[in-house]
Amino acid sequence: FVIYTILYSTESQLFENYLVNILSNKKSILDLGCGACMFWLNNPILIHNSKKITCIDLNQQILKYPKYLLKQHSKISVDYADIYDFDIKDYDTVLFIEVIMQIPEPHKMLQHIWNTNPNCTVIFAHNIYNHNLTKIFTPFRIHLFPYLPVLNIAYGKVLSYQATLEIIEKAQGQISQFIDVDNTRKIFVATSKKSKIHSIN
Repeated sequence: FVIYTILYSTESQLFENYLVNILSNKKSILDLGCGACMFWLNNPILIHNSKKITCIDLNQQILKYPKYLLKQHSKISVDYADIYDFDIKDYDTVLFIEVIMQIPEPHKMLQHIWNTNPNCTVIFAHNIYNHNLTKIFTPFRIHLFPYLPVLNIAYGKVLSYQATLEIIEKAQGQISQFIDVDNTRKIFVATSKKSKIHSIN
């Protein structure tokens, strides 16, 4: 848990203010790959303002501590589960913070989300790099990181802007909002092309 919080502080914390603003009017959120749930531990006001928040991850060890720390919040549940275990119609938003790159064929997961609930908003917050860097570093992240202590929670492809866009387009989605947090950190808000939600740009 301590290692995860250090990595979160260096990799993901700068997303927080922007995500709080985007999520402030969302009522039912599914946070996929929540890890140690640092985003929710740092922003309990979002829990208070929402009707339902479900955090899921496939790492049972990491989930133990946030499950304990968040147990007093009745609106949020922390579960060892897969997205396919849930009815997406119950959620208006699915959140991926630094996790989409770890999912094999992520466009298929997006297709599942939007086929089940065309009006669901999907939010990606992650680092992006130029195309040449992605080709250099992706093999290390995929084939080496899973076997290294500490780095094994930071495995997955290194994504470029274009690669992220292709994932969304392949799933018949579109970007409704893009936030340039800093040189590498970006937030993509995406909706299905069949959605009734209009672009907010």
